[in-house]
Amino acid sequence: MFGFKKKKKMDDNLAGGIGMEITMYMDWHLENKKRDLTWDEVAIIAEKILNREGVAYGKDEIFFLQGLVFSNTDFESIKKFREKTNFDKQVLNFCKSIGLEKKYYP
Repeated sequence: MFGFKKKKKMDDNLAGGIGMEITMYMDWHLENKKRDLTWDEVAIIAEKILNREGVAYGKDEIFFLQGLVFSNTDFESIKKFREKTNFDKQVLNFCKSIGLEKKYYP
């Protein structure tokens, strides 16, 4: 009515993409910062991505994304996807795009 944008709902396709984005960052973080992300840090990152994408969410969606990220153990495929998408060269922009604290930057 007043031109306010409705937030989109998270579906399986969007959840998979966001989950992969977080997983690639988590893999990069472990490789470069020598520390894995915690459950709570993944929740913060998931929330920031959902906000960036304009997605409506609650605790259930965050919990789902955390589970998705921590259940992905195909590390070889994650590394290949990081290479294919050139993620490592874009990680700084990723961090800035979601407003991560500087301690998470490359």
